Amino acid sequence: MIELADCFYKLIDNLISLNQKRRRALDPSVKESMTPAQYAISFATVKCDIGRMVGKTEYVKRRAAQGALVVVPTKREAKVVYGDTGCDVLSAKQVRHLAKNKTLTYSMIFIEEPTYTFAAVPVRNLYEILVVEGMDQTFVQLGE
Repeated sequence: MIELADCFYKLIDNLISLNQKRRRALDPSVKESMTPAQYAISFATVKCDIGRMVGKTEYVKRRAAQGALVVVPTKREAKVVYGDTGCDVLSAKQVRHLAKNKTLTYSMIFIEEPTYTFAAVPVRNLYEILVVEGMDQTFVQLGE
């Protein structure tokens, strides 16, 4: 299983790198023709799911460094699963609540279990809260 997890981690790392290179190569008019949230959804998001129990959460725990944000479906998951990591971990509803009080600025944002996270806060709303205009941000959605 370790071999499979290592292959999966490398795959995600490569997808993120490819996404970032692709964005740098885009004609600036593409970004200018969209809202920041639309651009982030369409061009700055890496989506990956190859099934359950392959190591998505472990990948995020290993890669989400200080200055990264992990968005999870519930506060309980934030505490139980990610309580000991060095990055910021918030439930989707916490993100929505914090957005009223301060600007959240993260260059790397992991969204765990997108189906459940976006059930709590719709995708466009979450992106509108998290996107910082002019900042180079990468969003990574792992899972279904």
